[in-house]
Amino acid sequence: MKNLLQLMVIASGVMSFLLANAQDVPSSGQTGQNVKARGQSSNLSSGGSAGNTGTGIFNQSDELGEETSVWFNDWSESVITLKDKSVLTDRLIRYNLLTRQMEFIHGDDTAAIGNPDEIAFVGFADHKFIYTEFLNQNNTIFRDYLEVLVEGKCSLLLHRTISHRYIEETPGSIMDSPKERYYLAENFYISKNGSLPIPLPGKKKDIIGLLTEKDLKSYIREHNLKCDHEGDLIELISFYNEE
Repeated sequence: MKNLLQLMVIASGVMSFLLANAQDVPSSGQTGQNVKARGQSSNLSSGGSAGNTGTGIFNQSDELGEETSVWFNDWSESVITLKDKSVLTDRLIRYNLLTRQMEFIHGDDTAAIGNPDEIAFVGFADHKFIYTEFLNQNNTIFRDYLEVLVEGKCSLLLHRTISHRYIEETPGSIMDSPKERYYLAENFYISKNGSLPIPLPGKKKDIIGLLTEKDLKSYIREHNLKCDHEGDLIELISFYNEE
């Protein structure tokens, strides 16, 4: 009975943390950083066909990348572990790629964890995310959620964001809702011995030069690995971590 009461107190404390720091989820009209939207500065060109010229339709391009949903996952059972070792296991979680927030259901509302710095990790559906500083592609320190793909003396991490937001205003009735499409950007990072995560080099020779303790060149050749493929990178870094 005593242990049960202790567990109830811990769970209550974690829930209080989530609610005390929760943020309302922004509406679909709000965007995260680096999102290209109609009316914002962009390398996308505006245009239109006969009958809809001037409606603000962006031309699509293969360079936009993979089309994606706003949400990385459907509502999923989760394990949220805080840095004070408190654990919460009864929250349904989904990751919003546009706002880059972990959302959870509270009553009839959707809220977002408002103080992710206090989170050790969020786990759901075979995925594990941490919230941490890293050196981003623009060579500046940034804080965001990274998925942990490999843990060890060298960790492989993946950062996902919405790189472009394509909005098509449908001509006709003012009641028509704009069609929106989202495009995914993925960047890999590595962290050696707990150091600040840095971008994984894009070239095979640079990856080999960064991880010199093992003969990665031979391993890549023998196993025909592609250093821009997630599964192959997981295998390569896992091999590097082997004793």
